[in-house]
Amino acid sequence: MADKKISELPSITNAALDKANDVLPVVDTSESATKKITVNELFTDVDVTGTVTAESLGIGTDAPQAPMHISEPHNDTTPSGEPVEVLRLEVKEALPNPNLVVGDGVKMSFYIPEAVYSSHEGAAIFAVKTSDTDSNSDTALIFNTAANDAALVEAMRIDSDSKVLVNRATPYSDGTIGNPVFQVNADTGSFAGIAVISTATTSTNAVGFVNPNGTIGNINTSGSSTTYNTTSDYRLKDNVTPIQGASDIVKAMNPCTYTFKSDSAEWHDGFLAHELQDLHPRAVSGEKDAMRDEEYEITPATETEGAVMGIRSTPQYQSVDYSKLTPILTAALKEALIKVEDLETRLAVVEGVK
Repeated sequence: MADKKISELPSITNAALDKANDVLPVVDTSESATKKITVNELFTDVDVTGTVTAESLGIGTDAPQAPMHISEPHNDTTPSGEPVEVLRLEVKEALPNPNLVVGDGVKMSFYIPEAVYSSHEGAAIFAVKTSDTDSNSDTALIFNTAANDAALVEAMRIDSDSKVLVNRATPYSDGTIGNPVFQVNADTGSFAGIAVISTATTSTNAVGFVNPNGTIGNINTSGSSTTYNTTSDYRLKDNVTPIQGASDIVKAMNPCTYTFKSDSAEWHDGFLAHELQDLHPRAVSGEKDAMRDEEYEITPATETEGAVMGIRSTPQYQSVDYSKLTPILTAALKEALIKVEDLETRLAVVEGVK
C-alpha cells in the first residue's frame, strides 16, 4: 500500500495492516516534499485497531461514525469514577527557545465555510500558559469567536483559579466583593450583563442563594413583577425583642440629596454611610476612609517576559443596605402613632369636660 493514495484503497483493516512496514504518505502544506511514516510511528503507544477508508478514520473501532472516530474501552484497568483519556493535545519546550512564556500553549481551530472551496476561522479554543515563571504551569482555557469574517475575539475564559470570565480577559477583585467566581463584562448602553429568562408567566424562582444552612434567599418572578426575598422564618431566630429608641434614631438621621462624582447629572436620595453607621451600624458595610492594596499592571507582558506588576493603595468604599432601615422606620412610626393616639385620647377628655 506504500505507493498508493488512501483514496485508491477501498479500506484498510487492522488485519490487513502491517503496522511496522506499511506507510502513510504525509505531505507538507507547501507540497514541496512528501514523507512517509509507518502506522506504528504515527500512533506510538496507541492500539491501532480499527478501519481507515477514503471517507473516515477509525481508531479503536472498525465502524467509524464520523470522519475521525476514536473509541477506547472503559475496562478493569481504568480507575473507577474516572474518565478515559482518548485524545491528548500537547506542546513541549524545544530548542533554541526552550522556555514557554505567557500566551504559549495549544490551539484548536474551527473553520466555517464562507464560499465555494473556501472557509474562515470562525472559532478557536486555546489552552495557554498564564504565568511568566517557567516552572509554573498555570493555564487558562480560552474560547474565541469571530463575527462575519472578522478576526477572532476572546469571548470567554476559565482561568487557573477556576474563575469564569465572560467578555473579559482579566479577573476583577476588590475588598468588598473579593474575587468573584463568575464575572461578566456588560456591554455599554441598554444591554444586560446577565438575563434570567423564564418560559412561563407563573411564579418562577429565578435565582436562589444557598449556604451550608440551606436556602437563605431568592429572587422570584411572576407575570409582571419581581420579588427579592431573604429568609425570615421565626424558627430560625432567637432573642426576639422589640426595637427600642427607634424615634430617637430616626430623628438623628440626616437624609440628603446628592450626585455621584462619576455622574453629576443624576441626582439621588439617601445617606452618607459613615453618618448612618453611627446610628444604625447593621445597615452599613465597611469602615470610614478605609483603604486596600491593589495589584496593577505597570508594563504589559511581551513574547519573552511576563507583565511587570505593582501595588497601589485604593479606597475601599462603604455601602448601605437600605432594607435594614425598614424595621427602624416602622418602629419609629409605631412609637409616633402611640403618642398620637394618646394625645387624641387626652384631647377628647379635655373637650368632654368643656
